[in-house]
Amino acid sequence: MKRLLYVLVPVLIIGGISTATAVRAEAMSAAKHEAAALKVTIRTYETEGLSASSIAPQVSALAAMDRVFTLPVWTPSWWTSSAPTAVVSIRSEVQQKWSASVTAARADAEKQITDLTTLTGTDAKWIPSSPAPPSSSAWVAELNTASTPNALNALTSSWQKSVANLQSTIVTTQREATLAAQQGPTGLLGTAHRLLADAASDHLDSGNLGTLAAQFQQEIQSGADTTQTSAQLEAAEQQVQATISLNNQVFTTDRATMLLVNQAEAEGTPGAQQEAASYGALHAQYIAASTTAQLQPLTAQYQALQATAQQDLQAHVCGHTGLPQGKVITISLTLQEMVFYDNGCVANATPVTTGRPGRPTPPGTFYVYDHLSPFHMISGDPTSSPFWYPPTWVTWVMGFYNAQVPKWEGYFIHDAYWEPSTNFGPGGEYLSTASHGCVHTPHSVMQWAYSWVPNGTPVIISQ
Repeated sequence: MKRLLYVLVPVLIIGGISTATAVRAEAMSAAKHEAAALKVTIRTYETEGLSASSIAPQVSALAAMDRVFTLPVWTPSWWTSSAPTAVVSIRSEVQQKWSASVTAARADAEKQITDLTTLTGTDAKWIPSSPAPPSSSAWVAELNTASTPNALNALTSSWQKSVANLQSTIVTTQREATLAAQQGPTGLLGTAHRLLADAASDHLDSGNLGTLAAQFQQEIQSGADTTQTSAQLEAAEQQVQATISLNNQVFTTDRATMLLVNQAEAEGTPGAQQEAASYGALHAQYIAASTTAQLQPLTAQYQALQATAQQDLQAHVCGHTGLPQGKVITISLTLQEMVFYDNGCVANATPVTTGRPGRPTPPGTFYVYDHLSPFHMISGDPTSSPFWYPPTWVTWVMGFYNAQVPKWEGYFIHDAYWEPSTNFGPGGEYLSTASHGCVHTPHSVMQWAYSWVPNGTPVIISQ
């Protein structure tokens, strides 16, 4: 019995090589060069701060691809390999990991700027003018030039030391002012009254400071010896001052944690609900805390929650579904959080300030239709209106609209130099610096978004 011999005959033979083989060889050659170039990119990214563990799957995939490139052209594995398309996908994944790493490092650096702004705002009177304290605007300028995790982490490390040194300077200045005030009975008593007022406004326990102050005042009026009481009063003042300073530090940490958890909620990460519940319980503890002993454990608990939320965000940069393809902006009016997505991957996120009561930012789906830089904002209200504002120049502006809210309504996403960084986020929409329907955005983020967001980008605003 004869055997049938099946022979694969190429349709078109050119120079002894089939057209299909030539096309496939060209595709595989291009994939090989792309993979080699990608390895160089990965090595560069790793030297600039990208964690090797975060791109281990992509590195492994490239290594497996190398084995395919060495196979003879007639082997089935060479013909069926997905290398030409897979290498493109791997490059996209690496770029997303890089962007996420830069975003996370930038967030850490921005926190130091927020901490500095808080210190120079709330404790300005305790900061000596010489040597000049760090400038948040100078830090923002430095931040805008840093583009790698290593560069951003170096700024964070340096700024953390500066903030810590500034906090120490403030405490020292406060102590020196207290000692100077204590040169006379009236000064010592005035310090006690100030501390009692500060403690009462923050619902903090002032211990026996009030009793000692009253006793000290009575002794002064009666001409009695105040030596023993003044020493006790000085010690009580130092204790209350320490409690107030600690409360201010915990307040800053509480706010930073809230913004991080809000970002997780806005992005809908798997751990967001639990993180929000943990923050709510921790915040309730902070509000109820009135003594140093009650405040001290909270900082470590806040830091642990921050680490959990940060890991949750970094692990779920991509995979966000239910969004249009391409670039998308979402804004949560409740959370006062804006998130920038690119094909389901988070490219950036920031707290914002939307419209005040009476001029709220409308919910709905809108589209970016224009970019303007700079832009002169002019109020449409008469000067007698509580909503009137003087003509104001802003640097970065993107207009958004839809059929129900036409362009002439004047809704914009823009920077707002007059708004302190501590006002961005929940509650900022009720302050005097809030917008008249626009979306105020931190300057550094707005500068980035202006070039990153093209016209036509959807803007999804929800309650």
